[in-house]
Amino acid sequence: MRSTWDGEVCVLRWAFSIGRIGAIADGNGWGSSVYLILCAERPFDFVKDVTPPSDNTTMIDIIEKSEFARESEMQAPVWRWLESEGLMVKPEVSLPWGICDLVGCELDPEHSRKRLQSTSSRTVSSRRAVNILTELPHERSRRSKELREVAAVFEGYLTTEEVESELLKLVAQQFAVQTRTGRFKRTFDYALERHRLVCVELKLSRILEVCYQAKENKQLTNESYVALPLHTARRVSATRPEELSKSGLGLLGVTTTSCVELVAPFQSPHIQPSHVTQLHCIELFWRQFVKGRRASASRQLVMG
Repeated sequence: MRSTWDGEVCVLRWAFSIGRIGAIADGNGWGSSVYLILCAERPFDFVKDVTPPSDNTTMIDIIEKSEFARESEMQAPVWRWLESEGLMVKPEVSLPWGICDLVGCELDPEHSRKRLQSTSSRTVSSRRAVNILTELPHERSRRSKELREVAAVFEGYLTTEEVESELLKLVAQQFAVQTRTGRFKRTFDYALERHRLVCVELKLSRILEVCYQAKENKQLTNESYVALPLHTARRVSATRPEELSKSGLGLLGVTTTSCVELVAPFQSPHIQPSHVTQLHCIELFWRQFVKGRRASASRQLVMG
């Protein structure tokens, strides 16, 4: 077996040669603590008291097995975890404040069944339409709104003509009704409290940045997670729990084959989800849900 110092020199030369290390190392060999600070594409790593189980095991083997090269490599294990939770999954979802890496959604089965019976596969097509729809009282209410009342809410953003056009589209799609006196109500019960939305932001490192992104996602759902490589996630949960707890963020630890929940998210008293943003996101998943039903029905006909 090589001398301990020769072994460390070999590792350092290899790490520098592929640009994956910026500074090293305190220690006298395998039996000592060895610190490796990796470059920006990889998270900070800490290997302590490493003792190889055999002459064929090297520090290079250990480093390679513990790291992801890119954030995109973390997507598949997290996707499978979301699906195991019963969620449909979409990547790179555009939200008003930015792009979320992964969003999962579970639609309430009873609400979905009723919606299919009443409005078939139609969706509220735009964020503008969602905004207007949420301003209308439900048809079960005694209240209704005139065009001018709805238009006043969007003054400076939409003209009265644009609001009227959107309202008439909603009526044509059976998401709203117009009374004999020309007032409007919505027929659509979006029942936000019965659906489940989950956001996940993936990062190899840069803990403050990913916590900020996940905190922004609390405007969509209380279930907002930070996903980090498992060894990094364990270190964060042990040494920096305040980064998560002050915003109610959840934490996922990811390996190449698995994803585990280390910290469960909870509702933050400082951030309330936006109903408009929630409904718009749910509409994206409604399209996916309907397409899935159609594909399933087609397969049954072919196999029938």
